[in-house]
Amino acid sequence: MPDSSWRETALRSLPLGDMDKDAEILALRHQIRVLERQLDADAGARFAPEDRVFLSRS
Repeated sequence: MPDSSWRETALRSLPLGDMDKDAEILALRHQIRVLERQLDADAGARFAPEDRVFLSRS
């Protein structure tokens, strides 16, 4: 495993504070919006019901 990949894995395993979690959630939501814009306007993002439950709890 490359050294940088190991560091990233190690950092991800550290507990996150509330602000860190909120920042990560905002970044992920932004990524979803960007991906939705890249899709055809009529298609939109389609989530399975279990994905919607997961996203609603974040």
